[in-house]
Amino acid sequence: MASRKHITIGVSIVFVYLAVTNLNITLHSNEVAKEQPPAAASPTTRSAFNTYNPNAQWCPLAVCRNSPVCQPCRRRFLLLISTGRSGSTSLMRMLNMLPGVRMGGENFNHLRAIRTMVEHFPRGGIYNNVSGPFQHEEIAPATLACPAQHAIETIVPPPLRDQEIGFDDSDTIIGFKTIRFFDDDGTMDSVIADEKIPIDFVRKYFPCSRVIVNIRSNTIAQGNSNWFSHRKNSTGVLDDMNKRLVRAASRFGPMAHLLRMEEWTDKMSGAAELNELVRWLGFENCTYNQVLHDHKDSSFGRDQTEIFLGPHCRFVGVHFDPDGALALAPEPVRETVTLHASNYSQFTIPRKFSATDSSVYFVASESNVGPMVKVWWGKNGFEGDILSVPLVASGCKGRGKKVVAKMTGMQTDGNIKNERWQMNAARSAVNRNHSLSVGLRRSLLNQWLDDPKIEGCTFKSPVPIQIEARRWHDPDAEALLGKLVLNFVVY
Repeated sequence: MASRKHITIGVSIVFVYLAVTNLNITLHSNEVAKEQPPAAASPTTRSAFNTYNPNAQWCPLAVCRNSPVCQPCRRRFLLLISTGRSGSTSLMRMLNMLPGVRMGGENFNHLRAIRTMVEHFPRGGIYNNVSGPFQHEEIAPATLACPAQHAIETIVPPPLRDQEIGFDDSDTIIGFKTIRFFDDDGTMDSVIADEKIPIDFVRKYFPCSRVIVNIRSNTIAQGNSNWFSHRKNSTGVLDDMNKRLVRAASRFGPMAHLLRMEEWTDKMSGAAELNELVRWLGFENCTYNQVLHDHKDSSFGRDQTEIFLGPHCRFVGVHFDPDGALALAPEPVRETVTLHASNYSQFTIPRKFSATDSSVYFVASESNVGPMVKVWWGKNGFEGDILSVPLVASGCKGRGKKVVAKMTGMQTDGNIKNERWQMNAARSAVNRNHSLSVGLRRSLLNQWLDDPKIEGCTFKSPVPIQIEARRWHDPDAEALLGKLVLNFVVY
């Protein structure tokens, strides 16, 4: 059962939506308070179009493309992908015992129906038609993640009693189990030809997800069960499905955890396997002392064993690195960029980023700072991306003057020719070290440089800007490699 929050709300202004102030939240002991992003306003505050992740303790490597219409990482999801007669129902029930988690059961591959819904609209070149018979305003990237997620929220709702009292369910981790993840027509007899399609769909439209992949190695016993005994070559079908599921766990990367039924159902060590899973999910002081066994002896019976996880069981969050190992969240790289107004030389950030068999690209965390979308190849030389950096003058007659400096953002991979190209562009999958380079643009774009009142001024950024380094190529395309937190000083 999800822990409840008691909320006191004072309403101050009403326009089309309610502007809410004086929001006092008392959290239950097993909940983690989440930082709330500031509202978008001036160039010194967060843009409404940004990559802020409000649930980094659950999905630290997620790509969150936020807009005023949709924030795709606000809801945390948990998927359990398995095969029939592999203990998935028992696993689902045991996951439901964790505080703040609500798992639903089978839904006949509802993800496939959602995929059909959200991917139907972009067809025919009408995705961003701003005129003509299909006209509408431009749809921001990742906006369709919200109707996809809402479809799951609708079929895995909170209890009616919680709905009646207005219980805030937004912090609950929700999900479901499915033995039909690769089904192509709603049945288990038809398997999708390209198994990457449903995997990439989850990664794109449910970016703040964790995935548990569960298989049963003894496919002979599994195939002889009542569920599969009537199927032809059931063992061969299950062997093929297990291979697909293992590949799926690999393609999901660090967001997935692979389980084998024979290990977590072992009478001596099975509970320890599940306790390791719980730690991977980010819970502490949660200990299973035994394992449930639903549907025992080919029945649909329910195990009535009571399991108590401990009085201090709670979610604290964990972070994993791109190799899948549990680790502390990497500290952002903080750097002061010093530039001179009298020349236009570049400042290259010392920190280098690399990715095995992949190119690297850099994007801004906010749209009012710089590009948030990657491109292939891009422009050469000093025709880089334009960064907009707020600065405030000090130490002169014009102190307090606010300007937005236009800067060139480029990258270099440290090769012999010292080539440079635009920061958000990726190129060949050669293992090289990529660095970000920035510099002031000429006064044609920075007319404030010609203002005589700024003579002797030192300009500093009132707030740092964030630049993300990401991986281009599969596997784990768009994976976050690190963040640069940059403060600027212009003399």
